Amino acid sequence: MRLGRRPRRSVAATRTLKSLIEDTGTELERVLAYYKVASLQDMTETTFPRALEVFNRKLAKRRNQETVHAQD
Repeated sequence: MRLGRRPRRSVAATRTLKSLIEDTGTELERVLAYYKVASLQDMTETTFPRALEVFNRKLAKRRNQETVHAQD
């Protein structure tokens, strides 16, 4: 499979990314514009896992900050 080709991705994987985007308070339109795609399913085999990683880190950071503030 060549880099940049659109893979067959499960609906569940796409839902997971969409959920992460929503949970981090990020606008879907901004994500689509950043990755230059019309939908999350249009992301390449390279960008999709990177996006998952970015939003997982962003969510973890957000939860960590909420925990710190809750302890204050």
